Amino acid sequence: MQPQITDYNIQLMSGIQSINITWNISISNRLECNITKYVLTLMSNQSQNQKFLVKEIVSSTYNGHVLDNLLPGIKYNIKLTPSTSNGTLPSSPLYSISTLMTKNDVQIKNISTKYENGKIKVNWILVNSHQQYSPFEEPVTSIIKYKLKRILSCSLREVEQNWTSISIFNRTDYEIFDTVPNSQYSIQVSVHVKAKKNTQQENMIHALTPASNPKTEPILDPDHPMCITNNSIFVQWKFDPENCSKLNGFLSQFYIELKDKVDGILQIRETKNNYISINELKSNTAYELKIFIKTHFGYNPDHFYSSISRLNLKI
Repeated sequence: MQPQITDYNIQLMSGIQSINITWNISISNRLECNITKYVLTLMSNQSQNQKFLVKEIVSSTYNGHVLDNLLPGIKYNIKLTPSTSNGTLPSSPLYSISTLMTKNDVQIKNISTKYENGKIKVNWILVNSHQQYSPFEEPVTSIIKYKLKRILSCSLREVEQNWTSISIFNRTDYEIFDTVPNSQYSIQVSVHVKAKKNTQQENMIHALTPASNPKTEPILDPDHPMCITNNSIFVQWKFDPENCSKLNGFLSQFYIELKDKVDGILQIRETKNNYISINELKSNTAYELKIFIKTHFGYNPDHFYSSISRLNLKI
């Protein structure tokens, strides 16, 4: 008669390209048939269609087997089905185990970026090196490195800045905070392996941040003091190039507001020059002057020249 077996005592141990499976089946009744064959069913989803592999062991003395020539870093499902001369016995439960990986078994692919609310969101996928586009399911530590490469508001020259390096475990995304608008960032993503020192060049991408309102303002030119008459004003200013990173865009012109504080009349002028002369003003009148930097994106109403914000024109 068929043996009544409920526990196969299966144990699994993975290698880089192999899985060692052992079992221990005890037959307590001498009237029960001996096991004559073991069938191992090995399943994996290495591609879009699940691939089934079957290995047969025809010796009843075996209590284990090494499944070799497997792909590293792949999850396999295994079950054991014993057979006697009277037929097959119930299969064991399905066991899942993954082969180990080496530094060459996983690759970074499809790095992408998305800018949102001042952050660069970076995403990538992990694939098995031995089967293109096959996802890598095991936890992996990735290294993301990034640095500011160019501040386009200043020039096209590269910025001297060190790389920022972050280790990320079991994730394929990261957010870069506090980015500089209208700039270019270099981003690298690699697999963390102690023996691997160089980041693969194909895993580097460049991301651009969009422009935004400027966060800086002109300053009064000390070499050309403001000149006020009874009906006109002349003012000259300059922009400190040290603050170019705060332009957040490309400087296009200057936006000027001159407001009559008595009747509230507002005059608006725009100029590409760094000076302006406004005539035909009313004497004995208080004026408020504001000068804004305007880029191709626009101007910021919160940042303006304010060394002298009120002008009293009197005779």
